Amino acid sequence: MESPTFSFRVTPKQIELDRLQQDLLRVSESELNWIAEGSIQIKCQSTQQVLATINDSVIYYLEQLACVLFTLECGHDKTFSVSGDYFNNSFQYTMNHDRTQVTMYDVIEKRIVFTAAYDDFRNSLLMFFRSALRKIKEIYPELRRNIAFQKYEKIFDSKNWNYR
Repeated sequence: MESPTFSFRVTPKQIELDRLQQDLLRVSESELNWIAEGSIQIKCQSTQQVLATINDSVIYYLEQLACVLFTLECGHDKTFSVSGDYFNNSFQYTMNHDRTQVTMYDVIEKRIVFTAAYDDFRNSLLMFFRSALRKIKEIYPELRRNIAFQKYEKIFDSKNWNYR
């Protein structure tokens, strides 16, 4: 079993493009999903081997990952995440029968990305949410005052994930 880590990158060119095309202070919740187009990397914590790279809007895929975690926390054994185009970055997440392990499966490449202890996966995602929000606010300081982004912050705040 591997413990996954998550990180993301948005290029300076994309950041500049986002600023030119959007009024970041006033973008809506749906428009937020198309800001910060970049890549999320999932790595094995011990070896730093890249297990998967997700090329999508970072904010959109953060929401996808939050839905994955919420669904698993609510007791479901299977869930999925997918890119906004519904064709790429399609992953299935499955809990084992005693709910101690989660497996991430790449539906397109038909391969297991990782199997991890559920608590490691959960903690890694919560740390990623926290660090990603901090970094997004550094990259796009205008979003600190954006009402739609403030709603996202509440969703990703680890204090709101005490379901167990």
